[in-house]
Amino acid sequence: MKRVGKEQTIAKLRSRYVKITDVKILGIETSCDETAAAVVEDGRRLLSNVVQSQIDIHSAFGGVVPEVAARSHLEVILPVVDEAVKGVGGWNEIDAIAVATMPGLVGSLLIGSLTARTLALIKNKPLYPVHHVEAHVYANFIIDGKPCSPLPNDLPSVRDFCLSSQEKSLSPRRNCVQPQEDILATNESDQNLVSTPSGMTDKEDSLNLFLNPLHENASMETPERQSLRPQDMEMSHRADRLTYYGMRKNGLGNPPQFPMLALIVSGGHSQIVLFHDHGDYQMIGQTADDAVGEAFDKVAKILGLPYPGGPSIARAAKTGDPLAYTFPKAKMSNRYDFSFSGLKTAVLRTVQSEVGHDHTFPSTGLPELLDESQRHNFAASFQRTAVETLVDKIVAAYAEFQPKSVVIAGGVAANQELRRELAERLPIPITYPTPELCTDNAAMIASLGYFMAQKVPPGDPLNTEVNPSISMTLAAWNLS
Repeated sequence: MKRVGKEQTIAKLRSRYVKITDVKILGIETSCDETAAAVVEDGRRLLSNVVQSQIDIHSAFGGVVPEVAARSHLEVILPVVDEAVKGVGGWNEIDAIAVATMPGLVGSLLIGSLTARTLALIKNKPLYPVHHVEAHVYANFIIDGKPCSPLPNDLPSVRDFCLSSQEKSLSPRRNCVQPQEDILATNESDQNLVSTPSGMTDKEDSLNLFLNPLHENASMETPERQSLRPQDMEMSHRADRLTYYGMRKNGLGNPPQFPMLALIVSGGHSQIVLFHDHGDYQMIGQTADDAVGEAFDKVAKILGLPYPGGPSIARAAKTGDPLAYTFPKAKMSNRYDFSFSGLKTAVLRTVQSEVGHDHTFPSTGLPELLDESQRHNFAASFQRTAVETLVDKIVAAYAEFQPKSVVIAGGVAANQELRRELAERLPIPITYPTPELCTDNAAMIASLGYFMAQKVPPGDPLNTEVNPSISMTLAAWNLS
């Protein structure tokens, strides 16, 4: 394509707003350790959702290793996107692409961003870069759909996908999403349906060459990776860690109303945001140090519970005494701000004292000195304090701002104790996503992309950049 042709294509994409109804947005999410692609219609109906998790890879290290995360994204991004698009009948059904470009791990963000940018050019689709944290809130706008069964373990690797595409065929594989009204298979014969996608065009071959890490003279198994990855860890990061959610028409409720108060709580972020409308919001509170999800992970490590810490602590807390230990709550100059660093340290010092050691005793030696009763009591007491801290702030914010809706979003939004306490202390019902939409996913990216498309023009696929640390307020929509 000549340069003039490229400029004309970019001008066309940037000036093109998507239609208002029957809009299918492809979302792509790779900000941390989930490779995800999803298609959402009109910002509310989830049609297909593929999530490739790396949890079992990083659990061996007790946290996410950025280099490993980026390389793992590279291995599966093309097959994941392909499955999501196939779930709605192919690229002709896609009206635009939304991708998380901020914030997150820079290497991980680049994989999703470069994939989306290339696809936007190849497929002639508008591109909407979105903020990952803001997108978590939009998981609450997806009110139509129901999870399908997991995809079988024959999803192709990037190597298989690229080689098969060059040969104009793919091995048959099961597709549990059908583009009919009732998408879930209803009998055994329907569940055995297979489909074979068509071959790729010459333009798409350029995407292969750009993204394929296994072309000639390239190797994924670098010395650095060998040193990071335990020798018994599988090289394949695909089938046994992939969850595929197909959707069918099944209204689950009404979307949130504005003004809307949002509590966004995850491993990297803890903040309270007041939304006046789509794209019109203000940050009224945020963490001064650790995010609450990060505190869960660190306390879980102190107690000898597996990564990720959120679900591990929640499970242990079920059989623990939440009043066994008393931990402090930070007092902040801004009444809506958080601080969890002191809580984490208080747990560490109390555990050290409980097992008969002073503050110089290393935290790595503590788990083996705790019995199960102590471990569960610490988990329950920590969870109670962390949840009360969050709920106290939201209750105070509700009293001041009187929003029509209160939503919680992010991985910690799956915590049942948090949901229970909010429901008890707020005078209006709270809104929260289904569990699979609390953690990182592409459905929330696609939903936010739809609402952005109604108010702002698309981005330039040639110049879209990632930003690993920008806040929501600095990335606010340009509505002028």
